[in-house]
Amino acid sequence: MPWHGAHSSQACGAPIRASLRGASNVYFAQVASSIYLPQHTTGVQDALDVLHQPTVGSVVSALLDVGQEVTPEMVRKYAGPQSAGMSDDDIRAALRELEREKAAEGHTDGADIGEQEFRRPEFQMLRAKSSNESLRISTVDRDAYDDDLDEWLDRVTLVDRLRETRVLWGFSRVYPRPPTREAGKAMLRAKPVDYSDQWLPAYEVYGEGIYLEFDAEKLAEWESRPSVARRVAKLVQQSTAAVRGDTRTGPLTARMIMIHTFAHLLVNQLVFECGYSSAALRERLFVSQAPDAMAGLLVYTASGDSEGTMGGLVRMGEPGRLEPVLRAARENAAWCASDPVCMDVGDSGQGPESCNLAACHSCALLPETACEEFNRFLDRAMLVGTMSDPKVGFFS
Repeated sequence: MPWHGAHSSQACGAPIRASLRGASNVYFAQVASSIYLPQHTTGVQDALDVLHQPTVGSVVSALLDVGQEVTPEMVRKYAGPQSAGMSDDDIRAALRELEREKAAEGHTDGADIGEQEFRRPEFQMLRAKSSNESLRISTVDRDAYDDDLDEWLDRVTLVDRLRETRVLWGFSRVYPRPPTREAGKAMLRAKPVDYSDQWLPAYEVYGEGIYLEFDAEKLAEWESRPSVARRVAKLVQQSTAAVRGDTRTGPLTARMIMIHTFAHLLVNQLVFECGYSSAALRERLFVSQAPDAMAGLLVYTASGDSEGTMGGLVRMGEPGRLEPVLRAARENAAWCASDPVCMDVGDSGQGPESCNLAACHSCALLPETACEEFNRFLDRAMLVGTMSDPKVGFFS
């Protein structure tokens, strides 16, 4: 464990594995992220956001800790102009919520829900309109887009502003994921710590994005094709040794591969269309099977600087601008600069641990910071088919 220092080495019974010092598999950061979701009415949520700010929250928390009653007048005194427009009732409701949060600190029910269920509230929130300062979403009538999108697109929402929290909870070496989350967290510290001291480094970033949702009926019909099932089984078999057949967001399925690959092609096209750097855009997948099926993707900026909040990405999602981008992304899936090699080699697997089929640096790969799966589980054939089996493609 050289990252703990020269004097913190430990015995290791694993065989030595040679690797280049600058290789990408020397260190895989494990980052958990969450989009901020307002849980209250606009007025109460705005007041709660002010109470969570360090300048105001530290004073209010100190007063609550010593049993002092905090009134709306006291909050206005410390918040200043930020409290303008807030009613006393909203501030009192926010104070009650803050007290409940403080009472719940340090307690856990031990539940460890999967990533799919963790993202379901985000999926539900992104489908509706929101006017909160930290999450502004506007919906667009699907009929406003060209008719050819109706064949596969079910919903489009424009996320004018979002707030994302990212937490480094561990890292792994050689393989992109540790065996368990506890194993990844244990590698961060040389010695075990008490529960009360198990803090993790985190930061917040603001951005904007475009949310797309696929048509559920057409997706289910495509998934039922035998050729699609065979294609997925091939990738599952090749990836089982490296990642146990699961992705970060759930089981490896046809819809996950297709939506993931389409997200990569869409990011590459948006980079070309509106000048973002490829590392400035990210994907966030919302994919699960029936009965509570999800089939959405969010392409967003959250790079921590002004590039993510200028409105350029949201503008690309407007009617008249989005259709050419989506058509170009689909057309780019049909041919790679490395074809026919890329498509043919895909039958036996390529990329990290052979976890990709028809996908390479010339067509579908992104910077690893932009991909949730470290550039794994990609296949252009799931979008446009192959020369021998065009029906395996969703857009065929």
